[in-house]
Amino acid sequence: MLFNGAVALSAGDTRTVVAVRSAGSAGSVAARTTVDVTRPVSGQGQLEIINAAPTAQPLDTFTIAAGKTIADTAASVVNQPLLAFAGAVQVPGTFDIAFTATSTKTPIVAGPAPLVIVERGIYSVYAIDAAGGGAHQIVFSTN
Repeated sequence: MLFNGAVALSAGDTRTVVAVRSAGSAGSVAARTTVDVTRPVSGQGQLEIINAAPTAQPLDTFTIAAGKTIADTAASVVNQPLLAFAGAVQVPGTFDIAFTATSTKTPIVAGPAPLVIVERGIYSVYAIDAAGGGAHQIVFSTN
């Protein structure tokens, strides 16, 4: 068993459970659930952004448009602590997703990783620790 706890469920809810091994705590697992976005938005894509990297500090998330750099992009989510969920809407297009430590643009701690956002698309974006250590990674899933 990885986690033992209560989760309130309601009919029609779609939930995500994220569990991570706490940094510096051998065997300790922290978990969080959220109600997932399931209603598409006309003319927009939606991002559900999750900091699931226990060795990272709170993170800023950047959605970098094609032809731009992180230097000329404002953070779409700021100061996101471990297991926090944040939402953002974005016009459709091709983007790079990157995570940095809060209030900095360098170094990039995860990414950049390409994501094509389509109208009415819903995407989960996870910053995670690499298996066995090393650079953080980004994992995408579509809802």
